[in-house]
Amino acid sequence: MRKQIIKNLVIDKLVDAEILGEEALELKVENIDAFKLKQLELEHELKLKELEIRKEDEFKLKELELKEMEKRKEDEFKLKQAELEMKERLEMEKKEKEDEFKLKEKT
Repeated sequence: MRKQIIKNLVIDKLVDAEILGEEALELKVENIDAFKLKQLELEHELKLKELEIRKEDEFKLKELELKEMEKRKEDEFKLKQAELEMKERLEMEKKEKEDEFKLKEKT
């Protein structure tokens, strides 16, 4: 970039001093176009990288959401399992009490 600026300045000075003809200015324009082209390429690369980063972020977010959903389902399953175990214990205790009561009635 710095070389292009220096080149353009030299071309301007040589044309102003009439050492070079007006045709030399075309070289200057081409250099500026090359600079603009390079700038556009860099901007395009930047946009591509930003898009890639955005996609990675979206993927990570979806992955996190899936993990949270799996954990929630696992927690719900554990809760239902605990509820079933509690019901079974209550039924067993109830049955034991009924059996104790029946034994007392017999005696």
